[in-house]
Amino acid sequence: MGIKEERQKKRAQQRRMRRLWMLVAIVLVVLVGRGTWDVFKKNQRATGSRADQLAQLRSLQSRRDELTAEVARIESPRGLEEELRTSFPVAALGEGVVVVSEEPIDENVVTIPVPAKSTWWSRIKGLFLR
Repeated sequence: MGIKEERQKKRAQQRRMRRLWMLVAIVLVVLVGRGTWDVFKKNQRATGSRADQLAQLRSLQSRRDELTAEVARIESPRGLEEELRTSFPVAALGEGVVVVSEEPIDENVVTIPVPAKSTWWSRIKGLFLR
């Protein structure tokens, strides 16, 4: 074997080693890049999720403030009476209740006015006070 052949073998072996190391370097770069990309995507999701959570928090805080104001209004005597009158068809003693209907009025129907104090107790009292 000559020196030339030995150099050619050595160069061929060096080329194979360089290719091997190049392949190892490429694999490492791909693995590190993939890990970095995964971390980046997780960060993006976390940032988006945090923004969504903050928006939901602000919405819930404003709803809490509205409900607190509503509870404070209803706890007052005037607010309680107002809420009862809007929620239920009730009236105080001596008042009347007007019910507005969306149905067309039938002229054949006769309405009879109801006296203001027509409770059963007022009827019993009326028997003794006449």
